[in-house]
Amino acid sequence: MRLISPWVEEISNSEWSDFSPALDVETISVSIDQALDAVINNPNLTDAEDIRSAVQSLDTTDLKTALLTDLDNTGTTDRLQQLENRAGGSAQVVVTSSASAFSQPDVSIVGANLNTNTSDDLDQNPITLIIDKPAADHVIPELYDSSVAVKFSMTLSNVPDPEHLEVPVKITLPVPESINPEFLVIFHYHSDGTHELLWPHVYEDGGKYFADFVLTSFSDFIITQLHVHVFDKEVAEKEYLKTPADGNNPAVYYKSCACGVKGTETFVYEETAGEGTTPPDDSAKLGDANNPGDANNPDGTTESGNNANPAGSEKVTASVTGDSSVMWIWCLMAVCALCGGSVLAFFRRKLNHSK
Repeated sequence: MRLISPWVEEISNSEWSDFSPALDVETISVSIDQALDAVINNPNLTDAEDIRSAVQSLDTTDLKTALLTDLDNTGTTDRLQQLENRAGGSAQVVVTSSASAFSQPDVSIVGANLNTNTSDDLDQNPITLIIDKPAADHVIPELYDSSVAVKFSMTLSNVPDPEHLEVPVKITLPVPESINPEFLVIFHYHSDGTHELLWPHVYEDGGKYFADFVLTSFSDFIITQLHVHVFDKEVAEKEYLKTPADGNNPAVYYKSCACGVKGTETFVYEETAGEGTTPPDDSAKLGDANNPGDANNPDGTTESGNNANPAGSEKVTASVTGDSSVMWIWCLMAVCALCGGSVLAFFRRKLNHSK
C-alpha cells in the first residue's frame, strides 16, 4: 500500500509499505488441536462446566481459523464435537415453516453447547439453533442473483449472548435447490447494520449438496449465488436492436439475459414469431423507400382474413398495385373536379344566354 499524491509535481507518491506477515493457518490449526487434545486427555476435566471453561479460554479467532481450515471435519471440528458431547451433547435444531428451504434433519451445528457457563436448566431449556424468517428485508448487491436468494435468520436460544459467542460454532446447511452450489455465497447481516460475505465450504454427500461455515454471532442471513448471465431471452425491444427491418429483411436483435444485460448472439424477429419473443415497437417496423407503409400496415403487406394473427400462425401476404393508403385523396380530387366542371358549365351557359 502507498499514498498517492494529488499534486505529483510538488509532492511525490509515498513508498510502498511492507507486506504484512502471511497468516500461517497450519501452525494455528496445529496449536488449537494440541490444546483441544490436552483438554480431551486431561483426566481431571470431567465436569461439564470445567470442559466448557477450558474451551472458552482458547483464542476465539484462532479457534475459528482452525475450524474453517478443517474441511473434512476430522480435525478441529471432530475434537470440538467430542468435548461438546462430554459437556451435554449437541444443540437442538428447529427449522420453522418460514425457512422451509432447509430440511431440518440435514442441518447441524457443532460447538453451540460450549457457549454456556452452567448446566442448570439445560434439560428443560436446551440450547437450540432456530432458523426462521429474517427480521428485515435486506437488499442484495447487483452482482448476486436475487431471484434465487433464500432469506432467513438464525439464532441460538439459551446462551448468554448469541451476538458474541466465546466458542465459534460450525454450521452445516443443505444447499437449497434454487442455488447453484458452484457459485454459492452467504451474506451475514449484523445487528449493527454491517454485513459480511461468507464463502462456505460446499461439498456433495449422498447426492445432496451441503455448505459448512463458521460463526461467532447470529442474526439475518441470505444464501444466494453469484449472478451468471444466461443469454437465452429473445426480447424484441429497441435496446436490443441490432439492425432494423427493411423491405427485404426482418429486424435482427441481440439475445439478452433475464437480468436485462444484452448478449452477443442474435435472433431474427418475424411478425409470425411465437412464444418467447416480445413484439417490437413501431420504430422497428421501418418499411422501405418504395413502400413506406402506414400505421396499420407498416411493412406494406396486406393480411387475408381478420386482423388477428395468433402467435405461431403464418401471415398470408399478397402483391398490391398502387398505393391504397391514399385512395381517399384520389376520390376527393375526383369529386372536386366533377363539381368544378359542373360550376364552369353553368356559368358558360348563363353567359351565352345573356348574349
